Amino acid sequence: MRVILVDDEELPLKRLKRMLSVYADIQICGVFHNPAEALDYTAVHPVDAAFLDITMPGLSGLQLANRLRELRPALACVIVTGYDEYAVQAYDTDILDYVVKPVTEERLARTLQRLRRQLLADDQAHPLPQPQSQLQGTRLSIRLLGGLEISSGGSRREPVKLRSPKTLELLALLVCHRTISREEVADTLWRDLGPDKAWKNLNTTLYYIRRATSEGGLLPFLSTEGNMLHIDPAAVECDMYEFEALLQEAREIGDFSDDQLRRMDRLYREGGLLKGRMYEWATERARRLEHEYAAMLEAAARSKGTEPLRALQLYERLLQLDELREDIHREVIRLYVAMDRQSEARRQYRLLAQLLDRELGAPPDPELRQLLDS
Repeated sequence: MRVILVDDEELPLKRLKRMLSVYADIQICGVFHNPAEALDYTAVHPVDAAFLDITMPGLSGLQLANRLRELRPALACVIVTGYDEYAVQAYDTDILDYVVKPVTEERLARTLQRLRRQLLADDQAHPLPQPQSQLQGTRLSIRLLGGLEISSGGSRREPVKLRSPKTLELLALLVCHRTISREEVADTLWRDLGPDKAWKNLNTTLYYIRRATSEGGLLPFLSTEGNMLHIDPAAVECDMYEFEALLQEAREIGDFSDDQLRRMDRLYREGGLLKGRMYEWATERARRLEHEYAAMLEAAARSKGTEPLRALQLYERLLQLDELREDIHREVIRLYVAMDRQSEARRQYRLLAQLLDRELGAPPDPELRQLLDS
């Protein structure tokens, strides 16, 4: 029986954990002072039963029980508290048992007996779930290049509606990093708040992400391990992951096939990482990704010595990324001159001159003029 314990007071929590640990059929898989952390854990880990204090900051035990059952409908909840006036309300909200502190061994044994009977009845009524590796489902589709879009994957793509802009930003941050600590997330998104409030916001926002993505047969993609948050790449379709894999493949073999370049261009055609989103944390990563892509395009263009038309296409794509690169304009002009296409070479020179004058108030390198006149 996999159980979690939730109480904002340290001593009762330790005592209950010690009393439960003597039972061979009990696995204590989570001990929490913060109700939001218990919700976060339960969203991605199987839990059979929860022992909950009733008076806690943020969420009461009864409110927490309702939220936990939204995540795990079969989960059994036991209220453990020093106040017996909530007993009637507890039973009205379908609480399995209500135990008044201080908990005795005899009283706890009766509670566990009730839990075992309920779990046995549930096992008989429902077959065991398949192992994770055999689960069938749809991957979450996340577009990060050229904007930010979240939808269900597969043949029928439906937009996934998230609660707020901050919820969307948190999901984008998690997907970009794949694995990241809670401290880094809190400092990145809520650095203007105190630590307690930042962590509360983080846990609440994680809950809203899981609730929004728990329907439609989507595979679970977000997990926690200790203090780390982890995105499972096998459970999501992400254009950035595909783009980075192509870059890595090209780096490893030291060459760039036309197929690789076409696939990267298709992915990057709409723009860079999180285009249009003013996420300060993404600026450096977006710049680095574009730099790597540009370096690959440039290397591929320079390797096309016997294919000037293909080299021109690649250089022109580079100028779409950064129109002020005078060195690339020079290569385009050089290729036009070599192909005896003087009108195109002069047009390219005029375009460069206009850009430099408008943006920098400077003329092109005099050597370019000499190249045209040669």
